[in-house]
Amino acid sequence: MTDFFGNQPAVFAASIIALAYLTPWDRRVFFLEWLCTHDTRLACKKDDMPGSIHRALKKWFASLPEWDALQEYERIISEIIWWRDLKDETLAWMLAA
Repeated sequence: MTDFFGNQPAVFAASIIALAYLTPWDRRVFFLEWLCTHDTRLACKKDDMPGSIHRALKKWFASLPEWDALQEYERIISEIIWWRDLKDETLAWMLAA
């Protein structure tokens, strides 16, 4: 990690947690389930408290090369947006399946 990256893993982790906890509960549960299975190196459980997930994300981002961390950050933010924008009917269909 170069000095340029500095505190960025903590910033990435904090913004992901903040955005996740702004999503409705049912969608957040699905997002956290996806997040904790997204990469085997990301050691978290969807039931972990926000602080535990934050620490896991911070450690995981710090372990990645800068470019990979940036790509993963964008991917995770996109996933949050996908769950946030998911139509209620589609979510109900997913839950019924």
